[in-house]
This record gives sequence, C-alpha cells and structure tokens, in this order.
Amino acid sequence: MANRSDLRAFIRKSVDQEADVDDIFQMTLVRVIERSRLSEIEQPLRYAYRVARNLLIDMARGRRTEIVPLDEDLVCERTDLELQLDRQRRMELYQKTLQSMPALRRDVFVRYRLKGESKASIGNALGLSSASVDKHITRALSTLKQAVQGLQK
Repeated sequence: MANRSDLRAFIRKSVDQEADVDDIFQMTLVRVIERSRLSEIEQPLRYAYRVARNLLIDMARGRRTEIVPLDEDLVCERTDLELQLDRQRRMELYQKTLQSMPALRRDVFVRYRLKGESKASIGNALGLSSASVDKHITRALSTLKQAVQGLQK
C-alpha cells in the first residue's frame, strides 16, 4: 500500500504504544482489503484513513472506565476512621474504669465476662457466695455503663 508510513504516523499520533500502532495498522489493512474484494474503492488511501480513525475511536471507547454496579453482598472489611477512634476511646475507658475498681470486683468481672467462667466456678475459686458474685458483676457493669455515658456527654 502506498503511503504506508504516513498512515502509520497518523495512527501513532493517537496511541501511546507501538504495539497498538501495529494492531490498528494491521486491522486497517485487513478491512480495506476485505472491502476491496466486495467492490472497488475509488480512493483507497482516504478510505484507509477513515477506517483507521474509526478503529482508533473504537479503541478509545473500549478503554473508557465502565461503571459497574457494586455487588450488594460486597462488604468492606475496613471500618470508618471515626468508628475506630470511638472503639479505641471506649477500650481505653474500659481499661481505666476496670483498673479503678476494687481488685475483687475487677477479678470477678474479668473472670465472668472476659474469660467466660461460670458464676459457680468463680464463687468456688474466690470463696464467694452466688449472691456476692452477682453483686460484683452487677456493680462492675453499672460502673462501666456510667463511664460510657460520661464519655458520650
């Protein structure tokens, strides 16, 4: 094909990679040859430029970012920064509040709520009645609740 280098230069202006130039050029030649088999092309070079331009447009359309709806089941594992800060503040408050409790109350609460021990096993281990274990757990929860309410104000 005459003016091959001019056509390649035309394509090169619109693409970044040499491989794309080769692809567009080759597809252009194929389409021009296929069309010429069906009927005579009066101005083959002009037709080749038009085909190349259309292929470049198609290529640019294909590279546009498609908007794809998100899967509703998709859940982000990352939490919001404000939630992380809130959790951190609460954890610090819980630790501070637990440290300020009497040692026996703190021990009962930690064994029951954090370690998952039964009230009966806590009572047996510490020599406390069931009612005393309940009292320590209830008062510890009340103290923690008051601390959290103070944080929210």
